[in-house]
Amino acid sequence: MLAVDRRKIILDRIVSEQSVTVSELASHLNVTEETIRRDLLKLENNGLINRVHGGATAKENIKEDLPYTTRNIQHTKEKETIADLAVKLISNGASLMADASTTVFELIKRIDNSLSEATVITNSSYLLYMFNSTSINFISTGGTLRKNSFSLVGSLAIQSLSKFNADYAVFSCKAISQNGFAMDSNELDVDIKREMMRRAKKIILLVDSSKFDQTSFVNLFSVDEIDIIVTDTKPNIAWREYLEKHHIKLIVKE
Repeated sequence: MLAVDRRKIILDRIVSEQSVTVSELASHLNVTEETIRRDLLKLENNGLINRVHGGATAKENIKEDLPYTTRNIQHTKEKETIADLAVKLISNGASLMADASTTVFELIKRIDNSLSEATVITNSSYLLYMFNSTSINFISTGGTLRKNSFSLVGSLAIQSLSKFNADYAVFSCKAISQNGFAMDSNELDVDIKREMMRRAKKIILLVDSSKFDQTSFVNLFSVDEIDIIVTDTKPNIAWREYLEKHHIKLIVKE
C-alpha cells in the first residue's frame, strides 16, 4: 500500500472515531508502529490531526474549510458511489451549474465518460484545469481565486452566473444540521452556491452520509429547497421522513 493511501485510511478513521492508538492502527494496517508514528507526524505537520501519547485525536475544526487536496483523499469510496448514482440523473446535452467540491469533481469525471454535449458552468478552477481537453463545454465564472479550495468567488463570479440558466445545479456541502439546514464553512463559496440555486431548474445535493446531523460555520440553505439528495447510505428514519414530507427525492445505493 502506498503511504498516501495508508494516511488517507488513518485520517478517515481518526475523523470517524475522534481518537485512535498507534497499536490499533498498526494492527489494522499490518505495518510497524514506527511506520504509523511517521504517518501521524506527517498528518500533524499538515495540520490535520493532534498527536497525543500513544496515538492521535481529531482536530476540533477537522470539518472546517480543509484544503482541496486534503478533502480530495477523504471518503473517496463514498464520493465515487454518489457520483455513480448522480450521473444517471443527467441527460445528454444537459447544462449544469457545478461548484468546486471534490464530490462534484467525481460526477464531472463520469459525465465526461458517459454523456455527450454537456455544458458545465463552474467556479472551480480545478475542473477547468483537469478537463480542458474533454468533450464537455465549460464556462468559467471568473472571479477571485480562493487558493485553498481552487474556487472562484466574489462579485464577478456571481454576476457571471446571473447571465445563465441551467438544467441542474449540482453541489455538495460540509454539513446538514438536525434542524434542516445545509451548511458550509466559507461565506464566499456559500454566495456562489446560492446564486447557482437561483439559476437552475433542478437542484441536486451530493452529500456523503457522514455529513448528516453535523454543523458548520455558515447556513447555506434550508434542505427543503433541494429537489434531490444523492448519498451513499440511507440516513436515519427521521431524515427519511423529513425528506418524504418535503417531497425531496432521495437517491441511495440499495
